[in-house]
Amino acid sequence: MLWIRKFLTSDQVFAGVACIVAMSMFFKQGVISVSFITFCVLCLVNYDKNWTEQFHARRALILPLILYGLYVIWSFVGGPPGDSATVLVKRITLLLFPACFLVTGKRISQRQFGWILIAFLAACIACSIACYISAFYNVWIHKSLSVDTLDRRYYYLTYIFLTDWVEIPPIYLSMMANFAVAIVVYTTFNISLKWRIVLVGYLSLFIVLLASKIGIVCLVALLGISLFQMIKQRTLAIISVLVLVAFAVISVFTVPFLKERFVTSLKFDYSQEYGHLWNSNAYRMAIWTCSFETIERSPMMGFGTGRGQQALEETYRKNNFIWGFKESLNPHNEFLASALDIGIAAPLALLAMILLPMIYRWREGDWLTVNFLIIVLSYCLIEVILNRQKGVVFASFFYALLLWYPTAKKTESPAFPTKV
Repeated sequence: MLWIRKFLTSDQVFAGVACIVAMSMFFKQGVISVSFITFCVLCLVNYDKNWTEQFHARRALILPLILYGLYVIWSFVGGPPGDSATVLVKRITLLLFPACFLVTGKRISQRQFGWILIAFLAACIACSIACYISAFYNVWIHKSLSVDTLDRRYYYLTYIFLTDWVEIPPIYLSMMANFAVAIVVYTTFNISLKWRIVLVGYLSLFIVLLASKIGIVCLVALLGISLFQMIKQRTLAIISVLVLVAFAVISVFTVPFLKERFVTSLKFDYSQEYGHLWNSNAYRMAIWTCSFETIERSPMMGFGTGRGQQALEETYRKNNFIWGFKESLNPHNEFLASALDIGIAAPLALLAMILLPMIYRWREGDWLTVNFLIIVLSYCLIEVILNRQKGVVFASFFYALLLWYPTAKKTESPAFPTKV
């Protein structure tokens, strides 16, 4: 029994299981569940009785606990329980990861911290290669680069056909790939400048091919921030960022698969079920319009955990939004989704959870954490990322890890040369 205890308390095992959690985000739900439960158990095995001494340095980890606590309290608000248990289970890592990091007595070295980031980066690259293999196989089998459906043309090398085999929605894969870009730029690996540029280019191309609108916008923002930091001559830095933005805009209007994703109408017709008017922009506008209309009915208290979606679907029916209530479409915005359940307190708690540590780490020069929080904030604006396992595990694990690890702020910003 003594050797088992020694094994479970070793630094290598702790860092190794954290690496497995990071890599598991690119696998199926069962693998993710096993990995994060194993990690949480390991944290509790390494429980530190004097954990309160470390609490003041990691106060931000209490913020996800507050948000989850609101969801627990509001499960008793409103009518019958409904889907409150489902919501609480889906978001359980908001509670588990921060709490386990707070009470664990383990400390990892900068090298071990780097292992975790490298494991995530390697898994992301492996996932992208699997996507390419699947896409090229489809091109070879069908002897075509695209397929026409009832409503539009899809390309095998982009968007949903690119990620079909790995079964990860493009928007979530682009979110993780953007963080992989931030890891390459801001972490001091023993990698030459040439290979960093190659990795950033490779991952950027993958994000563009994923054709997630927020993914591409987020990528341009992250690359713009890094360029502005790298180039000390401010005039040259501003020109470089403007050139990057101009290149992105021109690409959107000239590359066919990007133009089909970005340049679309915002007009919608609730009664049209699956017609040509619907696109990702139009249906989000329809959903957000219904969401705001629903929130106005109970802005302060919401409708109770899990019951906000039911109230939203009532609005869909009232407005004859056929697609909305048939598909039970969620608000596609984390702030709106939390407001529907809990009222104004939830989006404020979520905003505080993101912005407060962002401001603090910005001042500390921890650009990896700042970029991660920018990514989370961006995706919360157009998706309910805490409602899907890949989204909530990604957000809660790296949120807890980056804010728990005390020397993350010592990483260079960025790891590229800073004198141009």
